[in-house]
Amino acid sequence: MHTGITAIIINERNGLHMLRILIADDSATEIQCIQFLIRKFNFPMQMDTADNGCTALEMIRRNRYDILLTDIKMPLLDGIHLVREARNLQPDLAVLIFSGYGKFEYAQSAISLGVTEYLLKPVDANALREALCRVVSELNQRNLLQRNLAFARRHLLFSLLNGETVANGREIMPDYRLMAAISFNHDFFSSDGEQFSSLLPDKLNCSCDFISLYPSEGLIFFPSDSPEPRQLVKQLRALVAQFTDVPCEIVLSPLGGAKDILPAYQQLTLLESEDNCAETVQFPLSTCLEAIRRGDAQLCIEHYERFRTAVLDGCSYSSTYTRFALSQVLCTLNSLLPTGMTDNALVDRVFSCHDF
Repeated sequence: MHTGITAIIINERNGLHMLRILIADDSATEIQCIQFLIRKFNFPMQMDTADNGCTALEMIRRNRYDILLTDIKMPLLDGIHLVREARNLQPDLAVLIFSGYGKFEYAQSAISLGVTEYLLKPVDANALREALCRVVSELNQRNLLQRNLAFARRHLLFSLLNGETVANGREIMPDYRLMAAISFNHDFFSSDGEQFSSLLPDKLNCSCDFISLYPSEGLIFFPSDSPEPRQLVKQLRALVAQFTDVPCEIVLSPLGGAKDILPAYQQLTLLESEDNCAETVQFPLSTCLEAIRRGDAQLCIEHYERFRTAVLDGCSYSSTYTRFALSQVLCTLNSLLPTGMTDNALVDRVFSCHDF
């Protein structure tokens, strides 16, 4: 009876996941043997298979894997070249190579590619079990570190969106290049947000950070390897459709790094969508807020009325931007009122409003 397997029962609620392995070998018998051993040793892995290197590489292009277990000698594309290409696509991929060839040059090539384990055929059951245990242990430690880093990044993202100066922690933030805002007319993220966010990396096949601003709105931040915008919108809509058939609004905004997050959120515009909405009319929010601070009621009212008319006429303001703009106006007004006369409940009503 083998113990310690619970280390790889990885729970989505805790930010981890069940490990996914791709087994590549041109021998169906070898694949079946390895699948049998993985089940025998109670490794609860999601297993996919490929009978040649080209098929395996295409599967890696389409899906995210934790572990690649591959033979060296395969048709179309051998294991060494497969590992090299796979590492370019998924640098964190753990790789186990098994081969009937014990030649030094194969082992040397494997080491140069950062292969985690090198096993000889015929695969020894105990050797495979011990190798997988080592790999799983390393992956769980890495996942724990990534979960802690993701938590820290979310905290920093909220700080930036709140206009706070972030002096420490910038080094853990990726070079964000795109922000996606998803808005619903119901409290989607209260019930499904946790599972939705956990599926994002696999469904989009890229790294990203997610925060839920309100029960009906969330933001996703993508580094430089994010998908093409129009394709990204389609992928996000497909993922949302797994949870609800209620329409959502998806707004994309380009970023030049973390420094652009707050300005981009303030000036959230529609970059790409399947609907090709009309050109967004920008509300001069900063001018309006400055007019409030100066006590220029006339200028403030003029800007607000134009904004109000545009919203009522169905102009292409996103609900995210509408909420943000109105809340900023109210918060600025509140800051100028004498103590005891502020009305935070009105700001809360703006945040919870679904129909403007």
